[in-house]
Amino acid sequence: TQKEHPNILVFPFFDEDGKMQFVKYRKTDFDKTKDKAKEWCESNCKPILFGMDQCDPERKVLVLTEGQIDSLSVAEAFKGEVNAVSVPTGAKGFTWVPYCWDWLQKFETLVVFGDHENGHITLLEEMKRQYNIDETRVFIQGMSMGNCMTSQVARYEGAAFAGAAGSGCPTNCKLLFDKDNNLINKGGPMDIWMSRLEHDRT
Repeated sequence: TQKEHPNILVFPFFDEDGKMQFVKYRKTDFDKTKDKAKEWCESNCKPILFGMDQCDPERKVLVLTEGQIDSLSVAEAFKGEVNAVSVPTGAKGFTWVPYCWDWLQKFETLVVFGDHENGHITLLEEMKRQYNIDETRVFIQGMSMGNCMTSQVARYEGAAFAGAAGSGCPTNCKLLFDKDNNLINKGGPMDIWMSRLEHDRT
């Protein structure tokens, strides 16, 4: 936080060499009736991905999130064993790409961890519009409680993915059927690979 304003979070963006290239601010007590902006950036900075300096290219998977707190949460959840970065200026801000493209080539798999806003998986949709993405290779996957979420995403947003995979986790009938007892499947048909390990003796 800023020393003079403890209600303002400061996110410094360091490149892979540890040099600060970009700074972003977020007002924690934002009030849209009084404040001009919830987030803003320093001018004349180079937009790069947040968290680049914390990533290990030897780990070939990179998680790309839409917000800085999201990437920090992923890193914390996996105790620093997963590479996690975030875009600097939201789902539609792709000014970072020219500065980070070569660095992205060090990773084999890119996991897009986008927000779901107004019925859309925003970051994924914008990336599909901007780049030549093979949509037959866009999947969702989850284990345990993550599989519960994977199931829900598939039911509502399945059309955005080539398939889903998961293992484990009980669910609740309220998540599977609507109030008229009709199966919830707004996402349409999709390929599913599901494993249950209750009787696995290996």
